[in-house]
Amino acid sequence: MKIRNLILLSVLVLTACGQAELTLSNGQPANLADYRGQWLLVNYYADWCKPCIKELPALDKFGLASEQRQVIAVSYDNLPLAELQTSWQQRNVSFLFARVEVDDFTLPRPKVLPTTYVLNPQGELVQTLVGEQDLSSLNQHWESLSAATAP
Repeated sequence: MKIRNLILLSVLVLTACGQAELTLSNGQPANLADYRGQWLLVNYYADWCKPCIKELPALDKFGLASEQRQVIAVSYDNLPLAELQTSWQQRNVSFLFARVEVDDFTLPRPKVLPTTYVLNPQGELVQTLVGEQDLSSLNQHWESLSAATAP
């Protein structure tokens, strides 16, 4: 009986270690590490935050403008999956929304909305954009990052 319990405990520990950080609005699990090799914008939004909703189309255009960039929007309220999917469908953007599934998520929960974290292709946080962004401000931030990382 003890051996059986030990095996069961080992399986549970190994399963927990592989837990995904996020659940995407398409129902798939994901980790920030899945996006390594590309720039990633992680935008925290809430349905009740008007500036958050207003900036989503600009984030969509910005992400679509380059294959080097991906965007995901993380629900500040950590909506249940069904509500997250409804929110995503209502916004009509090409990038996916996500809910956080772990207590020790890599990125801090922002104090101000909207907040967008910019991760480089190595998965390192290189910039935090606080407040509503538009396509012009996103392009300006991108130009400054490109200049800073140019050889």
